[in-house]
Amino acid sequence: MCATLIDEIIRIIEDEISDLDDIRVEEVCIGLGYTGVLLDTGHLGVAASLLGEMSIDCCEVLERAGELAGSSAKELMMLARSWDIGESAVGVATLNALSQIVFEKHKDRYVESFGDFIDELNIREDDVVGMVGYFEPFIPKLKEICKELYIFERGMRKPETLPDTAAEYILPEVDVAILTGSAIVNKSLEHLLELAENAREVGVVGPSTSFIPDPLFKRGATLVGGIKVIDPREVMKVIKEGGGTKKFKPHVRFVNFRRK
Repeated sequence: MCATLIDEIIRIIEDEISDLDDIRVEEVCIGLGYTGVLLDTGHLGVAASLLGEMSIDCCEVLERAGELAGSSAKELMMLARSWDIGESAVGVATLNALSQIVFEKHKDRYVESFGDFIDELNIREDDVVGMVGYFEPFIPKLKEICKELYIFERGMRKPETLPDTAAEYILPEVDVAILTGSAIVNKSLEHLLELAENAREVGVVGPSTSFIPDPLFKRGATLVGGIKVIDPREVMKVIKEGGGTKKFKPHVRFVNFRRK
């Protein structure tokens, strides 16, 4: 069996962080919008909670609730492999936190920019664009630039959206694909990348996509957008109080990566 996207991220982190066994998790929060994992190194990672897809037993989301803080980061990052959405969100957030250590170690490994994600994509006026995930701030600009825009979103009924299942038929035909990084939490991101393999540009974006991007590039992504947390305590406060990406803005930098 081929290594999965998550397996490859884990392997890179194991290879790059020599003191991985010594890093502990200081705090875990599963918020309504995002899950946050704060390490004792001061690095914070976030991932979409996907609350609507969680398996909730009575009033409990995680069986190990109350026991996660103090765990080794290596142990919690392995939860990214879990099919339980709550565990997976904690695991992906841990991967994102640990990835920041690797980024600091290799500052010149990628072509890095801090501009608007859409501005960084090569979109032409005759392009058909498919976007998986309802990124509301992107929509006006995309409609101005491209010939046609398809938006796929699970469980959303808006005039401009299609059900996520429609991506199976339309994504293989688009010129530019924009994929939500949240899809790594429910393990659907790899399939979306396969569907988009014919696209000229493939962007993967969102706070959940703040991990080492090499495995995404290997699978056809051309631009990866995530966040660099500037103030971990404030971002964790936003998560605890039910906030999301808009509330993160004063406390993070939005960063885009391309291969060198």
